[in-house]
Amino acid sequence: MEIFDDDQELLSRMRLDDHVAFEIIFNRYVRQLYAYVSNKVISPNAQQKILERVFVSLWNDRSSIGDRVLKDHLYTLTRYELIRHIRQSDDFDEYLKSFKGFNQDE
Repeated sequence: MEIFDDDQELLSRMRLDDHVAFEIIFNRYVRQLYAYVSNKVISPNAQQKILERVFVSLWNDRSSIGDRVLKDHLYTLTRYELIRHIRQSDDFDEYLKSFKGFNQDE
């Protein structure tokens, strides 16, 4: 497997349906994103599903990513998936209660 240091080159190759480029991106960022997600979500099953959706979204939207910074784009996708997970969780009301008054001046 070729090694690429440049994320922009990997994105360019992935836009051309290069599965190897996608695999390199996955291997380069999955641990960082896992650490980020595991600090927000306790369930290992939920963590895995969130990361799967992130990378599926990356692949499915590869032609429309443009010239974004790959790392920033991956973290943005991850944040959206975390929000989606929280909204769909049974504990959504508890999440809302924990933020009640968060932005109010005392």
